[in-house]
Amino acid sequence: KTRKTRSHDMQSSGERLDDDNNDNTVTRRRFTRRRRVAPNARSFSSKGLIVKNVLVTFALWLLVFSSEKSSFCNGDDDVKCPTSNEFQTLSPITQPSPIEEMEWLARYDYANKDDHTKKTERVIAKLSNGQIYQSKDNGKTFADETAVLRGFQEDKGFIVDRILVPSDDLYTKRVILQGNKDRHWASKDLGDSWIQPCGFESANDDDANNCFKSPTGGKYEQGYRIVGSMVMHPGEHRDGYILALVSRPECERTYYDDTVTCAKDLMLTTDFGRTEWRNLTDSSDNDIVSFVDFDWGPDPDPTHSEASVLATVYTSKEDFWKSRHHPGFSFAVTFIRSSSFFVGKDWYAHKTPCGNVFEVLNKDVYVAALKDCDKYLKMLEDSKDISDEEEKELRYDHVQLEVSTDSGETFNPICFPENIRAKSFTIFDFDAVQKGPDFISIDHAEEETSAVEGAAPMGNLYAADDSLRLFSLSLRRNVRERGVADFSGVAGMNGVFIANQISRDAFKSTYNYNDVDYSSYYQTLQSFNGGGVWRYIPAPKKDANGNDIQGCTVTDDSKTVCSLHLHGESAWSGGENWETRFGAVYSHQSTPGVIISTGNVGNVLSKEASEVNTYISRDGGYTWEETLQGPHIYEFGNFGALIVAAKESSVGQTDEVWFSRDVGKCWEGPIKLSKPINVHNIRTDVVQKGSVFVIHGEDATKSESYQASGIAYVIDFDNLLLSNSTFRVDKCDEKNDYETWFLNIPNQKECNMGEKVERRRRKRYARCLNLEDGVVSELQDTVSQSHVCECEHMFDTSCEYGYYRVHSSPSAISGCDPMPNVNIEECAYLIDKGSIPKSHERIVHGDVCNNPLNALGAEYDDLGHKKGKKHSTKHPLFGFIIFCLFGGAFYVVYKYFDLGRYVPHGFRDAVNEFFENVMDWLRRMRSNMGSSSGGGGGGFRRFGGGGGSRPDGYFEPLADFDEDEI
Repeated sequence: KTRKTRSHDMQSSGERLDDDNNDNTVTRRRFTRRRRVAPNARSFSSKGLIVKNVLVTFALWLLVFSSEKSSFCNGDDDVKCPTSNEFQTLSPITQPSPIEEMEWLARYDYANKDDHTKKTERVIAKLSNGQIYQSKDNGKTFADETAVLRGFQEDKGFIVDRILVPSDDLYTKRVILQGNKDRHWASKDLGDSWIQPCGFESANDDDANNCFKSPTGGKYEQGYRIVGSMVMHPGEHRDGYILALVSRPECERTYYDDTVTCAKDLMLTTDFGRTEWRNLTDSSDNDIVSFVDFDWGPDPDPTHSEASVLATVYTSKEDFWKSRHHPGFSFAVTFIRSSSFFVGKDWYAHKTPCGNVFEVLNKDVYVAALKDCDKYLKMLEDSKDISDEEEKELRYDHVQLEVSTDSGETFNPICFPENIRAKSFTIFDFDAVQKGPDFISIDHAEEETSAVEGAAPMGNLYAADDSLRLFSLSLRRNVRERGVADFSGVAGMNGVFIANQISRDAFKSTYNYNDVDYSSYYQTLQSFNGGGVWRYIPAPKKDANGNDIQGCTVTDDSKTVCSLHLHGESAWSGGENWETRFGAVYSHQSTPGVIISTGNVGNVLSKEASEVNTYISRDGGYTWEETLQGPHIYEFGNFGALIVAAKESSVGQTDEVWFSRDVGKCWEGPIKLSKPINVHNIRTDVVQKGSVFVIHGEDATKSESYQASGIAYVIDFDNLLLSNSTFRVDKCDEKNDYETWFLNIPNQKECNMGEKVERRRRKRYARCLNLEDGVVSELQDTVSQSHVCECEHMFDTSCEYGYYRVHSSPSAISGCDPMPNVNIEECAYLIDKGSIPKSHERIVHGDVCNNPLNALGAEYDDLGHKKGKKHSTKHPLFGFIIFCLFGGAFYVVYKYFDLGRYVPHGFRDAVNEFFENVMDWLRRMRSNMGSSSGGGGGGFRRFGGGGGSRPDGYFEPLADFDEDEI
């Protein structure tokens, strides 16, 4: 399940029934409602009273009897939940092992691209034992597909290793079932029929040559191995093009034999594996010694005549031999783009020397090259053989990132205010239409500064500018576990992000990283302006039962240390097993503004299942509700009109599932399951327009066996059975069941990221199903209209490259101060730019507001006089201290020698009043010392800087510095 992105509402413009200020309480399963009695109410007779008591007793008995079948509502007595229903118990789909991978595919007719009513839907699931199950009715029923896969032999290890489909193509029907050895199965009709491995094709086949050859040439037993996955070309006009990286037999010896190297060949087929694969290493006429990585280059347009291949390669045998001593980045690796499959004199169209790693995201290409490459090439030019002493001068861990937004034709370097180490970095590109990245998360090698920081699972988050060349620091100490960064863009909402940060308290009072449990210092932050400013998430005041939340004090004070903390992607994909995983921040393009996640209210994020609950927001994260007690796994359907949830494995097995038709306010069910299950996931169709859900996991009754059995349940809301009828949900009425809403953060004049975006959504309590081709559909944007706003300094700006905000007060915005030791001369683009605003700020990337000068000011700094200079590490606090010393000395001399008698009365009174105010301020500071830093974002306060005010709840985490750090 992918958790990836534009708008926000505080209060809808239509009718709103959920009053956030309503303090009425309600039990989780409501047996009685609060009875309101008029002041003059009286009983009329004892007989009537007896009859009334009998009726009340009978009614209570009925309610208690049906309690296990009742829906329940979260914390609002004014909301009437749907009538209770008794659902039929679901029967399971039993499998020999749990589902490990599932592809829910919907493909349209390529010949009639404009007609999206005709489409083929398939669900293909791979079990952990390598078997394949398939559904041809959009997940309603499943059948074992393994029997039709010839050559599948589980007892001999010939099984399916992974399911491959072309990326981001809604029209191709190609599927490959890549085997773990050299038998693979392929289809061009979404699995209606399978092309069998060569050697297992039937003599009755219409085309005897219609088989799928392995890129290893059938030499698996000789030591040839496929590295990673085969990659199909994403374009339907090249539906037969596949690449695969194959390692040679000597690679297996490199684990214990230092006298061999591991060379890899890139193999190509252009006829979907029907004939022999072509070795592109041989095609290069020995210009390439070994391939390292590969991918298809993005086509500039769908009908582009040439297919391009991107790859990192070794071009020198000597350098390749030496590289075995450098398992990380190597100066001998080169990034190549070829439009001729590496054939001919001009076998490459672009080359980046020392380019070791690359990635293709939304047709943009990113390359990471070693920063000392020019020095390395100069050494080669001078001597052709680099000595050991010269090699020691080279840094194998300093990296330069480059980006291409023209399909790999040209590349531009990206500037960061801090060096990138060849350790780990993640590129976030949330917008498929807008060019370039949004953020880059970098795991800097903090161990050079502190062993405690070096051991911490964290990195820094950098935000792009509109040129995509200058990245400024947005968030320090962003949680990164096992290479996964806890940073999520809210789907469908421009500029709204949620991230987890390690509190600076984790690095106090210890010098031994073994003494620190970093996960006990995670805190969740949210930004509504593209990372320009972050805030803690205000905690909901009521739990799912309508009771006051216990554990910490929740107040309206924006400085409160009690906030909502949410599990990020690392808690889901980085979990060691299903029992330690938690549902992460999750949103979907089909339901803009709705976010659901597990988490807790408190000072820090908890990983204790007993302390974790499930929370939901329907206004882009501005307000949150506790929707279910305990951690749950969840999924949206029908564009958010349906949410299905089940208890997570972290709290044990379950035999029931709940669903909501009003975005988590009321939960209906339970739908009973005939056998208990340890839930792994809940899935639905990829665009989430449908009403079929698959809940899959392990059979809880056999979880102690050597290999757990798989089990799955299907909930089909078009055919959900009650005890004596079928459960029906009405279709939405286009005129009456929808409302307009927009992101509305206080003090921002209904604007966010420079525009007011009005959207259409289903009313919360309509509880109907969205129309497939009506107001909301996969083919129609939910945006009804948008209005561009004037730029404002408080809401549309972030700091320029090499600067950061020192800000510890949630009610004030500071100016941007220089980061220490940033040499602007290292960034040629910045020098060529010539000047930056004197405020050292810029408009947030992706912000479309009018009149930037209104926010940035009209004065500019000339960068020419700063060439070759580093930013001073002295902070403005230094000047403040000097001022205090001289001011204090003047005050002592002024009072001791009674200098006031020599000056006019007006001047003397002014001086005395000034110093009295200063002393009063110091006294107040001393009395507040230690209590003013909580929750605001740091222990250091900057006074008087920068003007303006932020809405309540905002704070700037870049202020998390101690004074000695500054």
